[in-house]
Amino acid sequence: MKFAIFGNTYQAKKSSHAATLFNLLEKHGAEVCVCREFHRFLKSDLKLNVKADNLFDEDYFDADMVISIGGDGTFLKAARRVGNKGIPILGINTGRLGFLADVSPEEMEETIEEIYQNHYTVEERSVLQLLCDDKHLQDSPYALNEIAVLKRDSSSMISIRTAINGAHLTTYQADGLIIATPTGSTAYWVKGQYLRNPPSACHPRGAGRRQEHAGGRVRRQRHARDVREVSCCGKLEGCVMVLKEGNHIKFRHKAGIGIFILQKYCGIGLGRQLMEYAIENARKTELEQLKLGVFDDNVAAIRLYEKLGFREWGREPHAFKLKDGSYRDEIQMVLFLS
Repeated sequence: MKFAIFGNTYQAKKSSHAATLFNLLEKHGAEVCVCREFHRFLKSDLKLNVKADNLFDEDYFDADMVISIGGDGTFLKAARRVGNKGIPILGINTGRLGFLADVSPEEMEETIEEIYQNHYTVEERSVLQLLCDDKHLQDSPYALNEIAVLKRDSSSMISIRTAINGAHLTTYQADGLIIATPTGSTAYWVKGQYLRNPPSACHPRGAGRRQEHAGGRVRRQRHARDVREVSCCGKLEGCVMVLKEGNHIKFRHKAGIGIFILQKYCGIGLGRQLMEYAIENARKTELEQLKLGVFDDNVAAIRLYEKLGFREWGREPHAFKLKDGSYRDEIQMVLFLS
């Protein structure tokens, strides 16, 4: 087998088990290619004379399996380099956090044996890809956890217009926006308290719990929920989300709300159910108002929002420019909860 090795390059203690790993791979006659930065660290800082068939930079490598030795941060760095190659990653945990890298150094020998005996399971996970004009960001555009869009300074909040599959979702007034995969944890922490305890008839996919397979062991974890999803046969039909504008006393009484329904599921009452669910849960918190934005020509959505108690308070002319060169105004609506 051919392995690509990544490791922690700034804390010697976290890479001190690398010699054992390389000896185990040599014992099995493995072909080993090593990240050049990590190889340089092992030789200069740890004074290890490790054998490598090839050295590589960035994501210029190919392998049957990637091994990450360090903590979850090293694992995520390796995942970013793997990108869309479809190569499985084994995480050996020599750091503090081991949710992703959960094979201990003491289990390395047993785990390598299981790999060569094909006694392991590959768990597929979603990966985000960033598309932007910044060439530096495009050098490594993949993320296993989350991608954050943040303002550059300490000025007032920014407006973030958000779309799913090209369809406008909502406009956020916030310090930033975090787009997370089910593996990610940051975005689930951001919202926590707003959409709790959804009824069992409609269980969120992925956001609620996950299973991890590594070294023949399975572990379950729970995350808080910020997105209410509805799925059928494993496919997403729609979602609603509530995002608070901030925790400062000036902002914590209000939040933005956004909803998205796939076109083929429109007109069957799904949007109303999701909105009613979100509003009901928002009333149980300290929130006093919910705000949203909607295209001025989306008559059905405007009618639904008005039935739910939302009222227009403003309008932004030419807020969106479409591919055909035409414009759409955005109507700003608000619902007072008390």
